[in-house]
Amino acid sequence: MEKFSLGPFLSSVVDEQPRQKLLSPAHARALQEILVAAYEWNCKVKSQIISLDYHVNLLTDSSFDERSMQYLEKPKNVADPSRLIIAAVAMGLESSEAKGGGTQPYKVWQEKITVLTEDYFSS
Repeated sequence: MEKFSLGPFLSSVVDEQPRQKLLSPAHARALQEILVAAYEWNCKVKSQIISLDYHVNLLTDSSFDERSMQYLEKPKNVADPSRLIIAAVAMGLESSEAKGGGTQPYKVWQEKITVLTEDYFSS
């Protein structure tokens, strides 16, 4: 497969003058790992029900929380940045995966809430 299809394809993508090229053993192993992971993910998605929920989040408090928020522009030359939020610039998106069995869902911040603090105007 590598000699007649994958090698020429990769050469045509990378080289100006396509020629037959073989992958190094390290690249072949890395490619095999990627293909196996993609195949296993495809099987999992097609055979299991994954319960993901998405939660749009707004500000619930006026103090900065590093876990769920990010600065619009990180304050420069400020030893202790202000934790007082003036405004939310963008909403956040958090996903959660239900594990079942009465356990808490696994939560991940896909996009943190972007906030503006008073330090933005003092720099």
